[in-house]
Amino acid sequence: MKEPKFSIHAIPDGISTAARNTRKSPQYGHPAHIEVAGGTGPCRQCLRTFEVGKENRLLFTYNPFDGLDAYPSPGPIFVHETPCAINFQTAFVRCRSCSKATGAIDG
Repeated sequence: MKEPKFSIHAIPDGISTAARNTRKSPQYGHPAHIEVAGGTGPCRQCLRTFEVGKENRLLFTYNPFDGLDAYPSPGPIFVHETPCAINFQTAFVRCRSCSKATGAIDG
């Protein structure tokens, strides 16, 4: 059986920047929420996990399929409260069934 091919992409910089600046979901206008990380994440901007109890994170509604699908598919995502950038050396893919790190993302 062939391995399924997929790629992981960070959300566009403009989305996370707008959410940080306005404290609202850029696509829907819903209020964003800031909290100290109570879980590991990952951040959808830099793809790193959060430091529980240490880092602030911003929660907002995001639709990754906007303009690609006729049906809206919004969901909640977290990004660091302060700007961050992807680092392919530290970003990890997590297995959905077991939540274990499975390897670094190719850059």
